[in-house]
Amino acid sequence: MNDKILFWQTSDWFNYNLANSLQEHNFQLYSIIDTVNKPKKFFQNQKFVKYENIWFFHDAIKKDVEHDLRYLEKFESEYNINLWLLAANERIFYKFNPFYEFSTEEVLAIIEQECKFFESVLDEVNPDYLIISLTWQHHGELLRQICKAKGIKILMINTSELGGGSKNWTISEEFGKNDFENKQENDIKQEITFEELREYLNNWENNTNIKKLSADKIDDEKIQRLRAGLNVLSSKNDNIETHFSYYGRTRKKIIKNELMAEVNIKKRKSFIDKNLHRTYDKDEKIIFFPLHQEQERALLISAPFFTNQIETIEHIVKSMPIGYKLFVKEHPLMKLRGWREISDYKKIMSLPNVKIIHPDMNSLELIKDCKLVISINSTAGFEALFYNKPSINFQKRGYSEISSSFVVGELNNLPKLIRDALETQVSVQEVYRYVQKITKNLFHFDYLQFTKSYDDMLHNSGNLVDVVIHDKDMKKFLEIHKKKFDGLALEYIKKINLHKQSDSIQ
Repeated sequence: MNDKILFWQTSDWFNYNLANSLQEHNFQLYSIIDTVNKPKKFFQNQKFVKYENIWFFHDAIKKDVEHDLRYLEKFESEYNINLWLLAANERIFYKFNPFYEFSTEEVLAIIEQECKFFESVLDEVNPDYLIISLTWQHHGELLRQICKAKGIKILMINTSELGGGSKNWTISEEFGKNDFENKQENDIKQEITFEELREYLNNWENNTNIKKLSADKIDDEKIQRLRAGLNVLSSKNDNIETHFSYYGRTRKKIIKNELMAEVNIKKRKSFIDKNLHRTYDKDEKIIFFPLHQEQERALLISAPFFTNQIETIEHIVKSMPIGYKLFVKEHPLMKLRGWREISDYKKIMSLPNVKIIHPDMNSLELIKDCKLVISINSTAGFEALFYNKPSINFQKRGYSEISSSFVVGELNNLPKLIRDALETQVSVQEVYRYVQKITKNLFHFDYLQFTKSYDDMLHNSGNLVDVVIHDKDMKKFLEIHKKKFDGLALEYIKKINLHKQSDSIQ
């Protein structure tokens, strides 16, 4: 019997292109589709991918449904999944939603319906594999965790330690981890310097790729947002009753939110330019803390207990040795989120021994000049090691296995951890061994460029996903990317074969 693959399909067209290539390799394909109403019509009639069956996620989630606490308690116990940890950090439910305030009862009812729906699909299909992109909302992560609990193998494309901009990706069940340790001896060079190691780092092109694509997006953004806004305002919003992510999105609220956003962006950027530092004294004893972009998966899903970055900064300030200063740098991509509230910047500025750095400053220059990098869950801690600087993360990362990269356990131990890290020397050979290990599991794919491609061709330059998808446009899009996805399909098949070999040994 052919292996069964269940896809989690969102507005990211990666998995649809992948299914189009994998169907040539004798798999039975199924898909749960999380989409809004206009693209839904495309999936209902599409002929490009031969699915055995498809389900539309939002068809299973109804409004004004009562929840059953006994079911949810039993579910948590059976699957060992913390449902509130997922729900409380969902960007739609809390903090980041300006359109609708969910009640506890509504959240629990949605979660219960999701659990029951996923259970019913998995029981019906009994898939061998789940193919899912890196999860960024609670329901995709919930499906991934249910599959893991059921023993269904998860094939999740995710970034290397240097992020998606590096164009190097891997497939694994967990973010940032290898499913199978490479048993072969690493080809360790007898002598390597930090300069040679940094040359390798520069070849990843992470920052250059991200900056270029984000700059392109920013240049287009105002015109495209205007077009998308006119489209939304001139058409009926069919999603407001059928999709909980659209609850409360009336025309009046959308207009008010957009106008307020434009005003706030200008005010916040003016404050940033006037108050955040562009220069600093290199002779100062610097501890560097890069802020995460918000809303971001790295916090909401991967570091769910450290989503309050100001609180985390306060913990660091209380724990630093006398004589050190904490440099907190704003993330440049916060521009795409309209920057933070001015009150947040003022809170950070009011803390003792803290200097807040302008987003235009080069983070690598700060890494070179600091004594230690502390982050919540950032690639900056990995980059620090290439510059002979120890690092501390609040969330365990793949590179945390390197002895000069520390992980915060008990907050009470943070003062000692900082002092221990400051006295630690980075082993260039240890970093090099780790780099060799992770690169053996990577393959090349420019995910950011692919995202830009479907945004441009299908999503009104990324500003509107609720659009009609025409067969002729999809046919052209699939043809453009067919060759690269045929190659990616072989990477997935390679991973499937590794799982089979592992199962046969056990």
